[in-house]
Amino acid sequence: MEVVINDDFGGFSLSDIAVQKYYKLKGKEVFLYEQVGYSFRGDDVKYVKVEPGSNSHFILPLFVDLGDVVSEIPNSKGILADSRPKNRSDPDLIKVVRELGGVANGTFASLKIVEIPDDIDYQIEEYDGKEWTSEVHKTWS
Repeated sequence: MEVVINDDFGGFSLSDIAVQKYYKLKGKEVFLYEQVGYSFRGDDVKYVKVEPGSNSHFILPLFVDLGDVVSEIPNSKGILADSRPKNRSDPDLIKVVRELGGVANGTFASLKIVEIPDDIDYQIEEYDGKEWTSEVHKTWS
């Protein structure tokens, strides 16, 4: 079985290009918005729709198209696409990481596909965002 982990400190996440590709394989379209105005600076808060690959750390992937510029992102359940898929052995995730290579890496991520035996009940563990897989076992304290 193959599993995607983050192989460096920082944490697991997909790039905006990888998020779009991953959800396209799931049959969903993703629209990317970058926050460019901040109230703490006295700016008008606004989000601008961007193309994938903008390399910003402040991209929100959404399942709805809100237009080119908006002042607010609705707080509706299911509107935000997850850039950290839960199923790390998902064949679509494996495909995206394999095809994109380093382009799949989100902010501070260095994604890696590891091979583990199919019959292992595994878990992903981490220290400061650097991950590894281990077999599930009982622990008491």
